[in-house]
Amino acid sequence: MIRLYIGEGRLPSKLAAILVVVAALWASTAGVARADDLGSKNVAMWEVVEWQLVAGGISGNPFDTVATVVFTHDADPGANHTTEMFYVGSDTWRFRFNGTKLGAWSFSTSSAISELDGHTGTVSVIANSDTSKHGFLTSYGNKFALQYGNDSVTRGFLFNVFQHQDTDNPPQRIRDAGIQNADATWVRMYLDEAENNGSNVIFFLVMDGDTVWTDANDDPNLLTFEKIDMILNEASARNMHVDFWLWGDRDRSWTPDDVFPGGAMGTEDQRLNRYIAARMGPHPNWTMGYGFDLAEWASEEESGNWANFLNGKLGFDHLIWARGHSNANLDVNTYSGTVHPYSDAVSNLAGDTGRPHHFGERDYYPDRIGATNTLLYRWFYTMAGGHGGHWGYKGSSDLDGTWLHPEATALRTHFEFWDTNNRFHLDMSADESLIENGLALKSSDNTRYIFYSRDDIVPVGGVDEVTVNLSSMNGGQPAIAVDTLATYSEVDLGTLQASNGQTLSLPYVSDWVIAIGDFGSPPAPAQRSKPPADLQAE
Repeated sequence: MIRLYIGEGRLPSKLAAILVVVAALWASTAGVARADDLGSKNVAMWEVVEWQLVAGGISGNPFDTVATVVFTHDADPGANHTTEMFYVGSDTWRFRFNGTKLGAWSFSTSSAISELDGHTGTVSVIANSDTSKHGFLTSYGNKFALQYGNDSVTRGFLFNVFQHQDTDNPPQRIRDAGIQNADATWVRMYLDEAENNGSNVIFFLVMDGDTVWTDANDDPNLLTFEKIDMILNEASARNMHVDFWLWGDRDRSWTPDDVFPGGAMGTEDQRLNRYIAARMGPHPNWTMGYGFDLAEWASEEESGNWANFLNGKLGFDHLIWARGHSNANLDVNTYSGTVHPYSDAVSNLAGDTGRPHHFGERDYYPDRIGATNTLLYRWFYTMAGGHGGHWGYKGSSDLDGTWLHPEATALRTHFEFWDTNNRFHLDMSADESLIENGLALKSSDNTRYIFYSRDDIVPVGGVDEVTVNLSSMNGGQPAIAVDTLATYSEVDLGTLQASNGQTLSLPYVSDWVIAIGDFGSPPAPAQRSKPPADLQAE
């Protein structure tokens, strides 16, 4: 207790009065942490920035502490993200933000824990020196879409996952025994191998035997999440992406019902998913499936409940799905089975135009699909309108970044034609009536066309001419052709005019793709199927 004496021989009355006020203020805030202005930070567009706070003496499990952070764009209040803090040990919490729009943002924290409550600050999102920097994967209608660049342009994205499945020691799994050995060099080899085989998405299953998502106390495993941060950072630096499977199957006891006392969506499972959302959410370059062989342990409703919970905690866009399930809460329709024909891809895309579609059963070579069909079906799924696929290798070759698919050159040509040159546009749809014995995509404004013809479609051992219908084409348009079996190289076909039954001559017999139109400035999509994620504070 502080005692102040006022009167003759003691403190002057004016000074004493001031001290009384000071003492009262001190008493009213004793034991309460001061809400700090955390200052200002800069972050480049689509990069992650982080803050750290310390709060000691918390009763109960610190991983169950709820502390939310709301970020709001100063000039556009409609642009906002709400995320949670995550615990990293030693009485320390962190929170993250991703720069999704240029300009100044403000944030404030909220928590029942006084040390984590009431903090404020600002972050300025500045232009990224990589003007094509990849942002978040999202969706428009039935297509995968990618936010990128400093203007947050959205473009079409071809979702082709690469998996290296070594039968003796599957390297794509983060294992109990191997997790401490997963370093940046190894991840770079995996990324190299994916790129060398025409993909920019790698695959991880974060378990093997016992789960490594959590530790012996059923709390998030901090070492696992450190490795995931490293993997995502390495991939993002190369504008590449990571597809995770959260769980496995019932036969191996790789399910939340087998791992957690409370089972799926119980206390421990919710704790894990909250942590995934808080720590991984601001990383832009990942997607997640619920697991595999879901028929053994998860119903449509149960997988939908998981997706609804996780999406409700994510403060940023991510695509969440469950293989073989189509619950309305899932962001993507994902299918079981392998080697699906072109007709399946067309049917899927037409059957649900509000979500992307993905064959997630793993068409890896040579276990399930041959070399030629790997290339053929990659083209089929693209020409159907952008159906996703899961590809790769299963065998005894170690992952050292050197394995090449027998059609690696042609797979890289597929990637360069579509991804590098940004030819898969969100307003394109399949129309086989526009080509004799081939496949076609056309834009909604009739200014851009893609025609694909090869010997599996035209059984004559390849083609050296293609007959197409351009009667509805809007104006004269430039055209190029690419041999899909060779190293990428464009053949100039000149400027084509609108006409029906036009035969295009090609240099020699092969499997060809023809691009007609200017693909440099795709129109903005009219409707987005996945709204911006915005966590509601608990």
